[in-house]
Order: sequence, then C-alpha cells, then structure tokens
Amino acid sequence: MTTYSGSCACGAVEFDVTGEAVAEAYCHCRISASWSGTPVSPIVVVPAGSIRVTRGAEDLGTFKKTPSANRKFCTKCGGHVLCEIPGDALEEFYPDTLPEYPFEPSAHIFYGSWSLAMPDGLPKFKGMPAEFGRSGETVPE
Repeated sequence: MTTYSGSCACGAVEFDVTGEAVAEAYCHCRISASWSGTPVSPIVVVPAGSIRVTRGAEDLGTFKKTPSANRKFCTKCGGHVLCEIPGDALEEFYPDTLPEYPFEPSAHIFYGSWSLAMPDGLPKFKGMPAEFGRSGETVPE
C-alpha cells in the first residue's frame, strides 16, 4: 500500500495518506467554494482512518458549517488539511497538499452550482454520484 506525505502551507501540520482512493473529483459546491475562495476544489475521497496527522495535531482547527463535514485547517497559516465526512465514514484531502500524489479525477461533483465551466469531457454530476447513495443525476457540460 502506498503512503503519501503532505503538509499545510506553512508546514506546521504534516500528515500521511495511506490506501486507495474511493473517488477523485473536482468539487463545485458552494460551501467548499466559499471556504477556499476558489470556484472549484480538487478532492480525493478515502475511507475514514486513511489520513494520519504525524505532526502539529495541536495546530488543527475545525470549520463545521454543516453536520456532514468537519473541515480541518492549520490555525497558523489557514492552510486546508483534510475534511472528515462522518456520516459516510469517509474523509477527503486536497491533492495539492501532497506533492507526489498522482491526482486523476474521474468526475465533477456539485456541478449544478458551478461558477466556472470546465469542459473537459469528464462526467458532470448535479450533486453526487449514485454510488455515494445520491441521485447520480448528471448535467450537460
């Protein structure tokens, strides 16, 4: 099993990710956009327990806008580290924080609320795919 190591922007929080991704996608949801200040967030979803903070756990803060996501960030630099998705026993990380991670997105999620069109041929889900227990409804590119 491959392990990738990463950190927040200032390096105060370091973490490892081990295991296989459940999904790799571009997220267009409004909550992520307002939290990150970007119109789209590349994300990698992994089973809960795949991400292990190896340094700086005391520097992690939590932003919780909804009960379905616990977004973790570095309190020193504000850098995004991970997001726990407790209801689905999943967590996600942001591939740009792990320099060696080979990000290969297979879809766009929450494309129904996009503010940046990304015509790249990947499936565009209005919300989430059916394999996550959601509608699986797609929208045109």
